Amino acid sequence: MNKEFIQFLERYKEDVQTVLNVLTESAYFYCTDNENIFYFLRQHESVFAEFFRVCFNWELITNDKCARLFKDKIYNNCRENRLVMFQLKGRDEYIAFMLMLEFYEKLLDQNNMTVGDRENPHFRFGELLEFQRQRFCELFPEREELRDAEYIRKNILRELMPKLCNYRFLYELKRPDGERISHDRYIYEALPALHYYNSEALEQSIKEGAWESSASAADIIEGEDIFEEGEEDGSF
Repeated sequence: MNKEFIQFLERYKEDVQTVLNVLTESAYFYCTDNENIFYFLRQHESVFAEFFRVCFNWELITNDKCARLFKDKIYNNCRENRLVMFQLKGRDEYIAFMLMLEFYEKLLDQNNMTVGDRENPHFRFGELLEFQRQRFCELFPEREELRDAEYIRKNILRELMPKLCNYRFLYELKRPDGERISHDRYIYEALPALHYYNSEALEQSIKEGAWESSASAADIIEGEDIFEEGEEDGSF
């Protein structure tokens, strides 16, 4: 592998270095980020996969729209507190993320789309908020505060939405310059990263109290993700 990769690097040095950097700089690498580099990665996927597996013990996962590195262990414990995992804060935020996955699947069905389609589904924040309110009420009918959409907005989604944008599960579309609109009318694009997580785990996770552990959400649902620290922006 070493000789093959060195020869590959010498032949396509600039493209190879770009692929290696984009894969390690963000949580997910989407085809729409840089189509030429993404197609280069897909064309030589086996070479890159072997490089990451042998050198880092990481798994390269790709589909037609998205690529990511799967890392199941932190080696530098001395700096662990300087790394940021995709973690969810408490039961309500954990469940709200799972409901986001359900909402994503609903969007695909409503729009007759699949995860492999070139375009991604869009939605208004108000649509998501009402879906979350209804599902929270179904799951926890004894909690009267969850009947109030404003409670869910301020106490659950206010912190979750910027986190989902930061880790590239969602993309907030730009609003027209100078136009003031309510938060309910903010438009988001649901990104393919949501496809990697299993919404069917919701009921079992609630029963087992998975959010009570110190593990990351990715560790609970699918596997641990370690990403470089980045700023969260956006407010509600």
